[in-house]
Amino acid sequence: RLLCTAFAERGTFAYHDAMTPTIGLCANSEDMDGAIRFADRDVAGGVNVYSVLVGVSDGMVVALQLKMREGSESAPRVWLQEVHGLRKTDSRAAPGVTVELQPSSGLEVFEFKMLDAQERLQSIEGYSLEHVVGGKLRLRTTRGRLSPWYGTGEKGRRFCLPAARERTEFGTLRFVDEFIVGLHGCESETSVLALGAVLRQVDQMNVFSRCWLDRTDEPDQTGEHEQQFNNVLGMRNADVEVALKRSLRLARVMRFGQETPEALRSVRVIGVVMRWAFNAFSKRLIRTAPASLEDSDTVSMVSGYEQMKHGKKRLAVAEVKVRELGLLVRGGPGQRPLSEAHVGRRRYLELTNSLQEWETEVREAQELVRAGRAEVDKSLNDMPALDTSERSLAY
Repeated sequence: RLLCTAFAERGTFAYHDAMTPTIGLCANSEDMDGAIRFADRDVAGGVNVYSVLVGVSDGMVVALQLKMREGSESAPRVWLQEVHGLRKTDSRAAPGVTVELQPSSGLEVFEFKMLDAQERLQSIEGYSLEHVVGGKLRLRTTRGRLSPWYGTGEKGRRFCLPAARERTEFGTLRFVDEFIVGLHGCESETSVLALGAVLRQVDQMNVFSRCWLDRTDEPDQTGEHEQQFNNVLGMRNADVEVALKRSLRLARVMRFGQETPEALRSVRVIGVVMRWAFNAFSKRLIRTAPASLEDSDTVSMVSGYEQMKHGKKRLAVAEVKVRELGLLVRGGPGQRPLSEAHVGRRRYLELTNSLQEWETEVREAQELVRAGRAEVDKSLNDMPALDTSERSLAY
């Protein structure tokens, strides 16, 4: 019942959006000619920042734009918020169409992407002057990743949006989660004059809200989350506990084992391996309990290895017998073939029939080994693939 409730409420949480105070140009100042207020469009609960585009000219940050992501992780839809600052318009674009910030003469454009749908933009750090946000800046994510510094200017006051996470009178965090989903402030045709962030402040979150791949309000185009849920429901409670314990034991060995290479001790690498291992356990392709506790239909790979082991043992015995009887009946170097005249017809027929039986045993053993190998290969092909992409292993 708990699993079904969690699956029905996956990805759901209660939240509200709040605007931080702006830095740079005073919010109430009207003495700057050409200053235009801006605010990104409101976004739904399932929408997240996909990447941030930063425009830099002469070492100063002069333009910002957010790319947003919605939909399932396997088939996301990416769309653009407005460009703020320099290069707001593009003569090639149709009226009302948002265009992507592009590099041009004297303007460099950098893009900082989130690794996946669970990583959020947490804060923006940089330097601001009294009437412009033009120094260098960098971005921080909820996973602790930092972008490079964009721009080179260090004049003015250093800032961070938001300045700090809000806390209660008891010192605990007021919100379960907090991340940036938009920008607001003032701009001109040449720069960003004032900058603030639109914060999504999550009040309540289901404990299982991020355990499945997609949200309930997003179309399941690939059936991934349904398959994942069915895999978990198909396991007995004892199997789930064993799979978790084995995954945890493997994680500890990778993290603290003396023989583990330093490159494999990264928490992110271990996380990828653990997800693969638990998925393999949940698909019942790896033995998670003693053979006496296993169901007959859940040991495909183990069964294949057992077939290969049994076949190789039979093959070794049969080959020895064929070699001995073949040398005796058919002869060999310096030895004449056996005939009825030497041992009598009855004994000769016994030896030849025995040789034929052992040759048949060799063929059957070889076929058993091949069948076991085919079953193992099929099970290995059906196993979840370990993600070894640069995106997964680089951080």
